[in-house]
Amino acid sequence: MNKEDFTKCFARYGIGPKDVCRNRLRVEGEEVERFAVISPINAAEDYKNIGAEVTQLSDGFFPTYKIEKDGARFTFVAFQVGACNVTEVICALAYSRCEKVLFTGTVGALREDLEIGDLLLPRCSMCGDGAVRYFTVGSAADNKETFGKKFYPDAGLQGKVAEFLEKNGYRFGYADVFSIDTIVSQFFHIEEFLSYGADVLEMETAAAFCASDIFGLKTAALFHVSDSTARKKSLLGGRTEAEHAAHNEKKLIEIPEIVCGIAKAAGADR
Repeated sequence: MNKEDFTKCFARYGIGPKDVCRNRLRVEGEEVERFAVISPINAAEDYKNIGAEVTQLSDGFFPTYKIEKDGARFTFVAFQVGACNVTEVICALAYSRCEKVLFTGTVGALREDLEIGDLLLPRCSMCGDGAVRYFTVGSAADNKETFGKKFYPDAGLQGKVAEFLEKNGYRFGYADVFSIDTIVSQFFHIEEFLSYGADVLEMETAAAFCASDIFGLKTAALFHVSDSTARKKSLLGGRTEAEHAAHNEKKLIEIPEIVCGIAKAAGADR
């Protein structure tokens, strides 16, 4: 399955290539930069904290912005959490000028050695969502064996992210990720996720990597740890004020700083 399959399928139902980005992001594909950042956690407003210029291009379910700082210029798309939403955004970007995508988000730690606030890059993301099932030609009902399937970031772009972090003195690690569809029900299945070798949990990147591979986008991810099930400090309770502060420092200041640096470097690679 590839982008051409989608284009032909869309055409059967009266959908043109330009309609996809226009409908989903409410911008024309030509308005999108070659480097895009997408996130269910960060907001465009976060980038104002580091002095970036933020221009809103559209409103709607997937609000889209242009962000500029110190020679960096990129498209930013915010979306609500979940695999179904990230695949819509990836599909829209695939029908634009975009070539590279950086996902920023948070993860919940399943290992006690991971601290709230730690920066992580994914080695892989394992599928625990339902959206991936639909990225197939033929029967979605027959495509059942996706649970636990591994999907990977683009090696080249992920390497550039790691290189930037190393050169600029940011401490980071690597993790095997399990992408799930629920927060409240995850706790019944922690041992099962651990049996797959998962170090952390989140909700989007297996689907993001799957869709990106199909549509031909180079996609990487940068996470920070927001909570720790292993330490009984989950999203639902247990975190201290200091731990909330560590999460917010990463979200509101450090991640925007890192992203602008990576975007500038990615622009120089053209």
